[in-house]
Amino acid sequence: MQLTKSCILLVLLILLEWSDTTAAEDSNAVDFREDEDGTVYIKSGVGRDIVIQPGYGGRVIINGHLQVCETNDCRAKLGSRKNPARSCKAILEDDPFAESGVYYIITKPYVTKVYCYMDYIPGCGGGGWTTLMKTDGHNSTFKYTSALWGNKEPYNMPGGQSGVDHKETKLPTYWTMPFNSLCLGMKTSGNTSEPNWIRLKYRARSLYSVIADGRYRSTSLGRMAWKSLIPDSSLQLNCNKEGFNSYYVTQSVRIGIINNEQKDCNSPDSRIGFGGAGTNCGTDGSVSTGNTADCDADNGKKSIKTHGYILAQ
Repeated sequence: MQLTKSCILLVLLILLEWSDTTAAEDSNAVDFREDEDGTVYIKSGVGRDIVIQPGYGGRVIINGHLQVCETNDCRAKLGSRKNPARSCKAILEDDPFAESGVYYIITKPYVTKVYCYMDYIPGCGGGGWTTLMKTDGHNSTFKYTSALWGNKEPYNMPGGQSGVDHKETKLPTYWTMPFNSLCLGMKTSGNTSEPNWIRLKYRARSLYSVIADGRYRSTSLGRMAWKSLIPDSSLQLNCNKEGFNSYYVTQSVRIGIINNEQKDCNSPDSRIGFGGAGTNCGTDGSVSTGNTADCDADNGKKSIKTHGYILAQ
């Protein structure tokens, strides 16, 4: 026998009416409810299960996203305290109108309040960027030899609840957030414009996983991309050793590029990046984030300390 659409609707109406009339009499009755947003709830009484069981060869088909929540947390917005998200990107995919601001992000075994960049970032692309770190090149907090690069300890977590400013931070997202791209930004003190940004496509389990062991891992952005982070920057023409843990005894950066005037990497005298160190040929060893250069650098001797922003997606 084949049921028509009207017959199916009649059966549903009977079930709903039965549910309404028996709910008052039976605390274990099944409750069918639709809220003002059109979400339909099917709720059983205390101790009762709801079983969806197709016939032999049948399937349970969910045409959309499946979300499993404890208690009533599904009703909370993704990225809220009751329903933390895996990343800022996941929040934006769930709600394309989500605005930049503070959200709750899962950083196992905890949940962390993180500033999310939901708007398009020139140089990096579409929104949904999660804050990992913010650095200040005037300070030694995140110099190359800082223990913060190699441990799983946060630093000034409230600083990670704001966007582009001068507050340094290292959030648990540094060691828990998998990513396919980093969005790297730099801005000089007193500059009222937005930072200059570049996108570094690199896949990793976390930023910690590519830095903490001290091993060099190469990237291929090119020296001009790194120079674009800082107006009026300067680098020597050769070596061009870029990536994570770009190191030589005379110059080093945790994320960035080191250069030399000779056609080798045996004595680099210039750098741009995050987590810098080195004083060879009169370069400024105190520039922990930014640019320092001398000895035939393409734009002369420089010492430019910047504020740095490291985001992931």
